[in-house]
Amino acid sequence: MSGTYAIPAITTIVNAVKTNAVPTGPYRGAGRPEACYCIERTIDAIAHELSLDPVEVHRRNLIPKEAFPYTTATSTTYDSGAYSHALDTLLTAANYQQLRAEQARLRAQGQCVGVGLCFYVEMTAMGGEGMSGQPDSGLVRITPEGKILVESASVDSGQGHATSFATIVAQEFAVPLEQVEVYIGDTPNSHSLATFASRSMGVGGVALQLSAQAVKAQMFKLASHLLEVGESDLELREGRVQVSGVPGKAYTFAQLASIAENPVQKEQFPEELQKELLKGLCSMQGFEPADLSYPFGAHLAVVQVDPETGEVHLQRYVAVDDYGHVLVPTLVEGQTHGAITQGIGQALYEQMAYDVSGWVLSATLMDYAVPLAKELPPFELTLTETPSPLNILGVKGAGEAGTVAAPAAIANAVIDALVPLGVTSLDVPLTSNNVWQAIHKARVAASS
Repeated sequence: MSGTYAIPAITTIVNAVKTNAVPTGPYRGAGRPEACYCIERTIDAIAHELSLDPVEVHRRNLIPKEAFPYTTATSTTYDSGAYSHALDTLLTAANYQQLRAEQARLRAQGQCVGVGLCFYVEMTAMGGEGMSGQPDSGLVRITPEGKILVESASVDSGQGHATSFATIVAQEFAVPLEQVEVYIGDTPNSHSLATFASRSMGVGGVALQLSAQAVKAQMFKLASHLLEVGESDLELREGRVQVSGVPGKAYTFAQLASIAENPVQKEQFPEELQKELLKGLCSMQGFEPADLSYPFGAHLAVVQVDPETGEVHLQRYVAVDDYGHVLVPTLVEGQTHGAITQGIGQALYEQMAYDVSGWVLSATLMDYAVPLAKELPPFELTLTETPSPLNILGVKGAGEAGTVAAPAAIANAVIDALVPLGVTSLDVPLTSNNVWQAIHKARVAASS
């Protein structure tokens, strides 16, 4: 509940309500969008009450970079962060001062334009040992044909695990992506708790990195023996292990793998090397993170509200996200686009509606509104990079951040647009009807 802010004392009161008209269910972000919404709406309300620009309230209270790792008042430890840098990057990307000047110009013409900011921090990369009894693991093997095989039980549902896993291993061996074959699914050669909570790269991906490093070490030990040089004198070059600066003294991956799987040749090796190559050039390593990793970012939304209909038009959406080290930017961009869109849906359209008898009125997509492409502006995305110290890849999760930030950013923008009309608070979803009702009540109150 501290969000990105240095709050010295926090008291949380939770009220449980038993109902058969549940407003939501498990959803992308699973609770963090609601927590972020409460924090960020409060920050915006403070700014309004003190007649300050919300940027100033954010800046005064953000956790400074030198404080990391930072333990909050609720005993949560954030691994790394550069929050002020994210804010500065956002203000530059959005051209904030010009944006506010344009807002003032349009307001003078009677238009309801609002600008909303949101900071978020997300928890990702949960370990699996506590729930499944073993860490997530993955296998890497080099075949006598020179192919690099990767096995993982971390199954994706469109996130692109195969591309990310192949990228991790290809970079470790300095080979083209096409040389790596990835197999995902149930296998005795790997284990995964599950794919959820933005944990796949920060746990399963790290396990594969460790496995790749172990196989690379096997290769160097074998090549060192065969070439009669120290391991420190070897290097990887174009699918070969060679003596540094001497391309003629080298073994290809295929040659090394064939030797490692040849029992006759291995009998001539030292006993320690024989044990190392018991299964050929192959290793399965597990990884259990010491703690969660915490991606963060700052988002900004610009909206225009029609006061006669309550309709909200989203004009701009600018996002600065920090997921630690990014492996495949294209995949991360896709994740961010999808998550922001779902967050916009939560802010403006989506709701479980019930009649007086408790029957669900929005049980299908015929009645349950979700954002359409024509209702979304181009997303203006920027990545900053603050690696996590908790894993060798420096990665943090990227799958849910947009759903955490977008509802609060949109809500703050809509309220900012409605303040001149006397509306200072309104809960999501900000449907046309809900917004119009709030405007109507404010007008009645002002005229009475």
